[in-house]
Amino acid sequence: MKKQKKFDCVDMKNEIQKRMLSEMEGMSNEEMHRYLHERIVDDPKIMAFHRASKPSPSRVGARA
Repeated sequence: MKKQKKFDCVDMKNEIQKRMLSEMEGMSNEEMHRYLHERIVDDPKIMAFHRASKPSPSRVGARA
């Protein structure tokens, strides 16, 4: 028997995506870019992830 989930991350992603698309409806590409950039910069969790995911200067161009 399959256990009932209390939280569904796919449903959450779909709801967030639907809300963002609604907010960006009618925006030009430049306006969308600015809107998304502002959301990223204003969110401390996203910025922390963004900073952590950037390659360090010593790794840029390095081959594995």
